[in-house]
Amino acid sequence: MREMLENSFVTKKEVDEFTSLLKTRDHEVNQLRTKLSELSDGLTEKDAKIAFLETKLKESEALIDESIRQIAIHEENIANLNMKLKIKDNLINEHTILINGLMCSLRIMELPDIKPFLVTYNDNIAGPGWIVMLRRVDGSVDFEKDMSSYVEGFGEIQRDFWLGLDKLHRLTVNQRHELYIHIVDYEDETHFARYDHFIVGSKDEEYRLKSLGKYFGNAGDMMRISEKMSFWVCPKFKNGWWDLQKGIPHGNLTGRFSRTRVDDFHYLYWGLGKWGKGRNNIKYVQMLIRSKSK
Repeated sequence: MREMLENSFVTKKEVDEFTSLLKTRDHEVNQLRTKLSELSDGLTEKDAKIAFLETKLKESEALIDESIRQIAIHEENIANLNMKLKIKDNLINEHTILINGLMCSLRIMELPDIKPFLVTYNDNIAGPGWIVMLRRVDGSVDFEKDMSSYVEGFGEIQRDFWLGLDKLHRLTVNQRHELYIHIVDYEDETHFARYDHFIVGSKDEEYRLKSLGKYFGNAGDMMRISEKMSFWVCPKFKNGWWDLQKGIPHGNLTGRFSRTRVDDFHYLYWGLGKWGKGRNNIKYVQMLIRSKSK
């Protein structure tokens, strides 16, 4: 009987130990389940973040694709505009016009430190390559202007006009130029004066006529008196020229225009006694410049 009780007690003890062990394992399992739940929640949160980031990535990729498409469209538009500008430039560069019965060409001139500007080339009077700096052929423009107008230039490129002192300075300071003055008198006889080294000074130099060079021609060396003189607008005559300070000018190519002879120093003339009885009156005149190798 005692032996049976002892066996029964041992069995109960083992059961108790096993029960305790089960409780411990249950507790550990519960802890693991809690951790697993926490990890699962963390994974769910991370999955949500990943899904959010993937959505943002797709949106960014879509924006990049759209930006690339827009850039391609803009590049195509720019290329088309550049082509149109090139075509227009070519049309301008190749454009010819009729001025005073002579064919002239219009071209774009580009120089350092100044905006591109339109010039007229006259290849009929003295050969190819001559830029018109002054034209008086129809009286369409009043040359009684202020100094700023003479600096900037004025008039109509296809009619009477003045190129501008700033442009003349930029042209003649960058490369050696010669000057050709083409004159038609009231008997429709032509005369010319040609100078082989024409330089106009800067604004700080008061656009001085720094050089004329050697003279050639049959009109007379009437510009020589203006050499080394500053350009200004004389209050008395109201038109601009080099050296009108001393009173009556030796020549006046920016004076008043008339289709009939007017023997007055306010009107166009080129010195005295060369072809006229008094002043050498001018019906038409053009001043041309051309680059010249040194």
